[in-house]
Amino acid sequence: MSDNTGANHYPFTLEPTLQVGNAGAAVMKLQQILIQHGAELVIDGVFGSQTQFEVMTFQESRQLPVNGIVDAETWAALQPLKYLVQRLPLKLGDRGWAVTEVQKRLVIQGAFLIVDGVFGFITRAAVQVFQDDRGLPMTGEVDRATWEVLKPPEAC
Repeated sequence: MSDNTGANHYPFTLEPTLQVGNAGAAVMKLQQILIQHGAELVIDGVFGSQTQFEVMTFQESRQLPVNGIVDAETWAALQPLKYLVQRLPLKLGDRGWAVTEVQKRLVIQGAFLIVDGVFGFITRAAVQVFQDDRGLPMTGEVDRATWEVLKPPEAC
């Protein structure tokens, strides 16, 4: 079974680790993304107490370590589609945010399944139907070729 839980696997990121006291364009980007996730912030480029509070709130909501530091794992949760490709292939038995994102995309495409972050038999069957409908090999795994067809147009 692949380690797709995120527990010990941190995605590679070019984003800097951010914490209280940092300032600049990277903090502005962080603040913009946090607002997209529902945070109430002023985009000022300063990582102060309010930004830290919103980061900690986000981390708690995603069951991440709540430390107020934006590390690779937090960046991946903030921008899941950007980092999902690093988790491929996804297959039966895998769990975590990457599986949740794939399940959401399958539901948008018409699959009937519960979005629970668990790659079980129903998710595998939905992937196989999706692959068959798109002329892809019916492996039941979400490999790069399947993700390229499944992902939204704006995903990296």
